[in-house]
Amino acid sequence: EKFSDLHVSKSSHKKSKRFTMTMNQCFDEIVNGCHGQHGIPWLYPNIVSAFREIHKAGIKGVAAHVFDLEQGTRIENQECVVRLYSIEVWNAQTGELVGGELGYTVGKIYTSLSGFACEDSAGSVQLAALGVALKNCGFELWDLGMYMEYKTRLGAKCVERDVFVDEVNQNKLR
Repeated sequence: EKFSDLHVSKSSHKKSKRFTMTMNQCFDEIVNGCHGQHGIPWLYPNIVSAFREIHKAGIKGVAAHVFDLEQGTRIENQECVVRLYSIEVWNAQTGELVGGELGYTVGKIYTSLSGFACEDSAGSVQLAALGVALKNCGFELWDLGMYMEYKTRLGAKCVERDVFVDEVNQNKLR
């Protein structure tokens, strides 16, 4: 999603008053929430351990090699910094964790990995608030993953692979 296309509905804005959002406060609880909603198939123990190590690196992040996506080869002497985030959504009245997601950044790109919501509207409010925060922080691209109808309400659009690869190449080292 390009942030110029971001759309926050009046409904989401109104519902947002019921929630607060934090970042990097409870990684393990977010993983547990994702497991509870989606099962363990892709957030399996080894990948969670790797994500935890990247998450622990904090703002410093972890250096990663840069690859030419067209050629499938590593570009010598180029690295990018990867940072992993947990995003938490709390019920403002009860203080309970009611939703969240894991995501990572590379350059000016934020990628949503997996999320969960266990209270009505928590997920849509979280995505809307995160989109505004990412836009305000100067991100250029938000990879929301595969197509799902609810993402289009935020302004997400499906793009051809070559367009996506061009966007990644333009923004991965910024």
